[in-house]
Amino acid sequence: MVLSIHTIQDSSLMTTPATHDMLLSTPVFQGMAEKDLQEIVAQTKLGFEKYDFPQVIHQQGQRCEKLTYLMSGKIAVTTTASKNKYAIIEDISAPCFIEPERLFGIDNKWSRTVSALSSCNVLTLDKNEVLRLTAGYTVFRLNLLNIISTMAQRAKQNVLMSQSLDFRQRFARFITERCTVPYGTKHLRINRKNLTEELNQGLQTLTADLYELQAQGLINIRRGDYHIPDLEKLREAEPNK
Repeated sequence: MVLSIHTIQDSSLMTTPATHDMLLSTPVFQGMAEKDLQEIVAQTKLGFEKYDFPQVIHQQGQRCEKLTYLMSGKIAVTTTASKNKYAIIEDISAPCFIEPERLFGIDNKWSRTVSALSSCNVLTLDKNEVLRLTAGYTVFRLNLLNIISTMAQRAKQNVLMSQSLDFRQRFARFITERCTVPYGTKHLRINRKNLTEELNQGLQTLTADLYELQAQGLINIRRGDYHIPDLEKLREAEPNK
């Protein structure tokens, strides 16, 4: 369901004060003047979408045509490697933006599949509305630039991290570099042969190291599936994290 602000402005759930509070809690609107917020409420088509488990919010490979912000609920973010060699699934809770960098640039397709793990409320802004707001409101423009710049800086920081020969650190790095956030619950789906290739390690040694991590309570192993309850704990031994 997608409704414009004009359609629902008479709803008791979305009164003008409630709309202002909702916008102010959204990072791209924080710091805006009351007058500007009133103009945005009156003139901007804001999409309010509701998803329930296990509905897909967007699919990897589809064109990104809107800025998407998870206001409430919990989502599963799935990153699938080329030729389906592996998949990493993250459990992420609101509030958060969903791949805002995909709205612009040379690659405008979603790089991950996002689906609802619970009842989710999502705010969306069409790309044309984003362009209009960035042109008309300096605070909105700076907020959006800060969000995307921060994401780019964090991605570069991961690339520049020193390499380590320790298996735990290399395994944690492999997961972290392919996730949207470096914390929380992760699921890695990969067969053992592909994992040996990704980590450049022999099968016997790899198997022993994985079961050592399981003995430490850092991962749970099932056939072709590795559950990481808390990525931060797995990364604790990683230098310069």
